[in-house]
Amino acid sequence: MVASSKSYLWSWTPFNGKIIASAEICGMDADLHRNKNMEKIKEYKGIIILILVVLGGAFYWYEWRPTQIRKICFNAVLSASAGTTEQLYNNCLGIHGLKK
Repeated sequence: MVASSKSYLWSWTPFNGKIIASAEICGMDADLHRNKNMEKIKEYKGIIILILVVLGGAFYWYEWRPTQIRKICFNAVLSASAGTTEQLYNNCLGIHGLKK
C-alpha cells in the first residue's frame, strides 16, 4: 500500500475552538500556486532582464569604472617623480573623465 503524499493545512477556528482541516490540500494547491507563479515570472521575463541589465550598467559606470580609474591614476602618480602628487593625480583623473 502506498502512503498518500497529500497533507492537510490545519487552522484554528475562533468560533468553536476546534482544530479543523483547511479546504486546501497542500500537495495539489501548492503545485497549482507554483505553476501560476512560474507563469507570472515568464510573463515579466523581459522586464526582469532589462532591470538587471540597467542595474549592472549603472554599477559598472558609477562604481567599478571610477575605482579602476583611480587605481590607474594612483599607480601613475607613484611612478612619476615630477610635479606635485595632487596635481598629477587630478590631471590623470581629468584625462580619464572623472574631473572636469
